[in-house]
Amino acid sequence: MKLSKILLVLSLVMGLVFMAGSAKAATSAIQSLPGGAAVGYFEANSSGLATLVNIQNVDDDTAISAHMTLYDKDSDDVIDFEVPLSPRDNVGLLIEQVDDTLIQITSLGTEHWPIFGVPNGSQTVPLAAIDGRQFGYFTVVINRIDGVENDVDDIAGGGAPNGIISMADQVVGNMDDDPRNDQNLSCLVAGLPSLLPNYLVVRYALVNEGTQSHADTNAIMLQDFVNLCGITEGDPAVPAPGTFYDTVGAAAVPYDWDNDGTWGENYGTLDDANGANIDPYELYITEVNDAAAGAAAVVADAGTTIYPALGSANRVYWGRWNVNPALSLTSYIDLVFPASNALNAGFHQSNRALTLLVFDDNEHSISKSVTFDEVGLKIFGTDIPTPAAALAGDVMITHARLGNLVGETVNDWAGHVNWYPLVRERINVLVTDYAGTDMLAASSDVIQLGR
Repeated sequence: MKLSKILLVLSLVMGLVFMAGSAKAATSAIQSLPGGAAVGYFEANSSGLATLVNIQNVDDDTAISAHMTLYDKDSDDVIDFEVPLSPRDNVGLLIEQVDDTLIQITSLGTEHWPIFGVPNGSQTVPLAAIDGRQFGYFTVVINRIDGVENDVDDIAGGGAPNGIISMADQVVGNMDDDPRNDQNLSCLVAGLPSLLPNYLVVRYALVNEGTQSHADTNAIMLQDFVNLCGITEGDPAVPAPGTFYDTVGAAAVPYDWDNDGTWGENYGTLDDANGANIDPYELYITEVNDAAAGAAAVVADAGTTIYPALGSANRVYWGRWNVNPALSLTSYIDLVFPASNALNAGFHQSNRALTLLVFDDNEHSISKSVTFDEVGLKIFGTDIPTPAAALAGDVMITHARLGNLVGETVNDWAGHVNWYPLVRERINVLVTDYAGTDMLAASSDVIQLGR
């Protein structure tokens, strides 16, 4: 690695450390707000483009370990590993191309505990390039918390197990300031769902050695993330408790998760023995019900409505684009549909046909229907038409039913670098948790913020 790249990346690691906000308890997915899990995009190419990921623990007192997984364009696991963090600790990880068949992940900066066995170690893994690019998405999930024991303490019940590993269980743990020897919260190990604290802040940046350019953003964070151990559709006549939760009235309701008309099907976790991963159903608003009826469930009001946490509540997004006729490649849009090839993704993630309404700054527009890959990259001016002679504008993205979407538009690296994360018109937030009570009489406890 050349010195110029090291200096650029290390300056970004240090510069990104101080961007964290204060924690807030809400079941939602809000950018620039700490959470228990995160989703982001990565890309690398032979021209020197690489991705820097910064992971920080913003808690003052508790050591944690996060499980990071890189996925390719088809949601297949490329590599996964643990990232242990002391209180207020942060690490930087550089994802760069080795050749058209390999990428390398390198740990940068000071590590409290080495990620890859030795200080600033690296791992090289296969990933085939497409049109010169290697790209995909990554997830980060808190996997160990210093002091967490198995389910021994109820939030409100005075010590009785409540069927979930929660922060109330932490006080009886070993508290030795080392998260590496604590409970692995993977369902394949712990066997129980886990409510994760909002201690994580994840940022990422596209960096380029050749142009000394970088474009930086904060990842979408999932607040009050619950690592569920599976869901069961239940039966319309006999709802399965603890699987889908109705905040309007009934404690448990049926829901046809994959919309195939067959009830009672089970959908297991995508966790592995190394740690917790983000399952498709975990990208929806989840109720933690501290009562005997069930510990954690996806909110499904009246058995007909579920609420995506990650995507836009009304399925409308806005982005910004720029083009430059002097460049061979101008703005392109990256869209990520996490875990959509998983067997338990079902109906909610299967349709990736989007309608793009492309505006210039004089409000002229042109419409285009585009079907994206699971991790899709489309270029403005070629894949996506733009109004005649326009050099900049906005794009409105709509779709009929897709629940979860993240993305950004990026300008060409040979020119001025711009990275505009998509704006969600509306987001879902669960206004109460833990209590299992109806805070908003005769209506859902999921409210929508935004337009």
